[in-house]
Amino acid sequence: MSEGDKWIKRNVELTAIALRTGAASKPVQSARQAVHAFATRELSGAESIAGFDDYCANAAIDLVILGAWSLVLEAIKADPLPVSTIPPLLLFYPL
Repeated sequence: MSEGDKWIKRNVELTAIALRTGAASKPVQSARQAVHAFATRELSGAESIAGFDDYCANAAIDLVILGAWSLVLEAIKADPLPVSTIPPLLLFYPL
C-alpha cells in the first residue's frame, strides 16, 4: 500500500469517526484541515498552484463522502466507493 493509499484510508476512517460523533466534532472542518496539511507538505516545492483552496475544499468533501459511505456500509451490503474516482485526492498524491 502506497503512502497515498494509507493517507486516504486513515483519513476516511477519521472522517467517518467524526461523522459518527456528530456536528460537534466538525467533520468537514477536520477533513479540510487534513487535506490542507497533506497538500501543503506534498506540494511545498511546487510553483504557484491556481485554485489551491478550491482543490483542498473539493478533496475534503471527497473525504466526507467516502467517510459517510463507509458508515453506510456498516448497515447495508454494498461495494466501497473506489478512491480512484476521486480526482482531487489523486491530484495531491497519485495512486
